[in-house]
Amino acid sequence: MPIGIVTTLRNERMYSFLDRLVNLTLPRIRDFNGLNKTSFDGYGNFTMGFTESAMFPEITYSNLNLNNTGLNITIVTSSKTNEEALLLLKAFQMPFRD
Repeated sequence: MPIGIVTTLRNERMYSFLDRLVNLTLPRIRDFNGLNKTSFDGYGNFTMGFTESAMFPEITYSNLNLNNTGLNITIVTSSKTNEEALLLLKAFQMPFRD
């Protein structure tokens, strides 16, 4: 039976995950052209979705089952607007499409 799992990362683990996401995971996506700027929710939070989780370097193909599932990542910021959040994430080197 399919299940969903949610976790919240804060402090050092959050920054470590964001660093690995930007510098290791996103460049491993085939035909990656940058993140969509319209994925903000109007309150300064950014959500991205992946159809598979194999692009993360911590996951090996031998550990994946045949039903490789996707995942959604939401970055919640303290920004009040999407423009402030975009500037914040660009400061973290998030690759957005122009």
